[in-house]
Amino acid sequence: MLSLGSIINRKLAELLRQNRYRIDFQERLERIVKDYNIGAINIEQYFQRLSKLINDLQEEEKRHIKDGLTEEELAIFDILTKPRTELTKKKEQQAKTLAQELLEILKEQKLVLDWKKRTRTRADIQITIEDSLWERLPEPPYTQGMKKEKSMLVYQHVCDSYFRAGLSVYAEVLG
Repeated sequence: MLSLGSIINRKLAELLRQNRYRIDFQERLERIVKDYNIGAINIEQYFQRLSKLINDLQEEEKRHIKDGLTEEELAIFDILTKPRTELTKKKEQQAKTLAQELLEILKEQKLVLDWKKRTRTRADIQITIEDSLWERLPEPPYTQGMKKEKSMLVYQHVCDSYFRAGLSVYAEVLG
């Protein structure tokens, strides 16, 4: 039988593997455990906070549906919008559409077999990301510096999450 802690840790690991911007959930869990271990909260408060965390994790698992995105698209959207970027509803929708279309281009045209082994292919992916973000992220609130940073973060996410054509952290979860 699995303990509550191991269930939460397993779910957190899965969610973090798909989207690093969920790290605040890991930090919350660590804070709950620390507070309990130092005696700042009692066992009842400990379980209440763990239960709240579980509920929030379940909501986070469904957030991509609420936002009209896949898990993959949500990860890119989160890179584009976190930490909190003040966006109007219209600009938020632009960022969602950008995440969807960029991912579609990458998966259909760029993430080919053994793409990581080819310098030219990696460079092409990086240029595709940069061009998309530079052209389509709205100014304001995105400055040139933010666009450069977001381009690097999206590229790093692609490198970490997509192994070769058809194989990614998302395909592993689905299949």
